[in-house]
Amino acid sequence: MLQLQCPVCLKSTEPGMVESHGEYTLYNCPFCNVVYTHPMKNPGAEWYEKGYVEDNAMNEFLPLPINWWHRQFLISNETYGKELLDIGCGAGRFLHEAKNLGYKVSGIDFNSESIRIAKNRFGLADVERLSVESYATRHPDKKFDVITFFEVLEHMDDPNKFITQVKSRLRPGGFIALSVPNRRRFLDSLGEGDYPPHHLTRWNTKALGNFIERHGFEIKKMTVKEFTIDDLSLVMTHKLIARAKKKLTKDVTSRISNNEKTPFIYRNYQMIKTLKDYAMKGALLPFIPVLKIIKPQGWTIYCLARLR
Repeated sequence: MLQLQCPVCLKSTEPGMVESHGEYTLYNCPFCNVVYTHPMKNPGAEWYEKGYVEDNAMNEFLPLPINWWHRQFLISNETYGKELLDIGCGAGRFLHEAKNLGYKVSGIDFNSESIRIAKNRFGLADVERLSVESYATRHPDKKFDVITFFEVLEHMDDPNKFITQVKSRLRPGGFIALSVPNRRRFLDSLGEGDYPPHHLTRWNTKALGNFIERHGFEIKKMTVKEFTIDDLSLVMTHKLIARAKKKLTKDVTSRISNNEKTPFIYRNYQMIKTLKDYAMKGALLPFIPVLKIIKPQGWTIYCLARLR
């Protein structure tokens, strides 16, 4: 019988097989309820950077949305201290909004192009291309009141090491805010993006709560995104928009040095997106009463917790 050590709760057991994906197999741990990949191996920063070339080209010019998980943190009436570190800060939109709320912000990301955009577009000075471990080495005395890591945990090949490194950067009683894809989502809007080596773990509220509490945190809020007509529209038009986005990305990349072309590109992208939104939402209006009755889960879990 196959015996494996769960990379999250570290207990050895005979796990339940979920599915296979190429050279990888996904298992469900009967103890902590997480779904994990075997082998558990992160492909490295260079692999991810290649996958974000198109996004970075678009982020250079187009409006960057505040994601649902960002809003959960930003709309709170509470403040969680003065200094904030965002792990996986990307192009810096969330840090820009947190700075506007009064936080002294810092950010790290594996993607050098994202860091460049964060500095140039949003004027963020304290953002660096570093891992959490490297950040601690470079800034050994730096501590924070709150550390955020949205859509990051599922990429880690050693979740326990990662959360321990996060704790080492927190002040006593400090907060963490995070999000992960919800494996109990009603419809799959992630597709291949939720498979290894891109995502190495899959979470539900039980698995995430167990993990966070086991590492000495008290959960203050755990919220699953509500499934809405927007999610349904996203799922149904994913391929259509991906195709349009790819074409527009080529335009952005080829004209990146000519700022006079940017408004033209922006208008075309916005036109496609707006037409898609109206067309799909109009077609899906009859489904709204059904969604209100069955109340399906959306694709993201948000968690806020405090270090005991």
